Amino acid sequence: MKQNDLDLNQLRAFLEVADRSSFRRAAEELCLSAPALSRRVELLEERLGARLLERTSRSVRLTEIGASFRDRAQAALDDLDAAAFQVARNAAGSSERITVSCIPSVALGVIPDALHAAEESLPGIKVRVIDDSATIAIAKVRDGEADFGVAFLPEPIAELVFDPVVEDPFVLVVVRSHNLARRRSVRLASLGNENWIALGRTSGNRQLVNRALADLGIYLPYTHEAAHIASLLALVEAGLGIALLPRLAMPTRNTNIRVLKLSDFALARTIGIVSNPAKRLSPQAAAFRTSVELSLRRALKTVQGK
Repeated sequence: MKQNDLDLNQLRAFLEVADRSSFRRAAEELCLSAPALSRRVELLEERLGARLLERTSRSVRLTEIGASFRDRAQAALDDLDAAAFQVARNAAGSSERITVSCIPSVALGVIPDALHAAEESLPGIKVRVIDDSATIAIAKVRDGEADFGVAFLPEPIAELVFDPVVEDPFVLVVVRSHNLARRRSVRLASLGNENWIALGRTSGNRQLVNRALADLGIYLPYTHEAAHIASLLALVEAGLGIALLPRLAMPTRNTNIRVLKLSDFALARTIGIVSNPAKRLSPQAAAFRTSVELSLRRALKTVQGK
């Protein structure tokens, strides 16, 4: 007998009978007729030149040779199935590019962490990141350009699904040389005389803050504005003013920035996954989405612990 003469269907038929000790139950599992299943096993025995099963009118049991062969045949098939799965996964991963639209604070820390975590389970993964405002990130999902998005909702969205993941609180940001920097928390209502720096008027974060301040009857005199969080942080670090920013937007590396809690102002943005129900995610994109969700939770725990 040549090694490559073995038929995989015959091997699977034999293993099913051996596992169930019944031709009838094995035939039902494989969606075969009992005679067809029996014939496959007989052909395998003929090729091997040995009887693998002892058959009686009431039972089926393995011969000594059959028991030894079953273990090795099962291991070989398991290895073959695993190899085929790995090839398919690698081929899919190498040909597919996953597009994620997200807010900048997610692009800076969360996405790189998610990619590192996914490297082992998704070898060859390719990701395109579109980092922009929450409004644009959501629009990319709606238009089909992104597989999914990671953002907060400046306003309700239609035709899309939003799955919340974390609550990201707003905090007070000051330079370490500021007279407030030594405190653990401060009252927002007492900071009316400070120089305040704000994000641009079209920013979703700015809109969230303005609505919350209006509800509390608090007015902040903004001295400077910046279009992006990175630019705003540079102004704060230069000692030009203080700001309200979401916790997740804070730099993870050592900076000259100090973060303070506010005792009289509780505002958080809900960050989650934005998806289009009309667009079904591929297995690779769905797996990467899960990795992003886990990284979001890790990132918020990390910054809250500082």
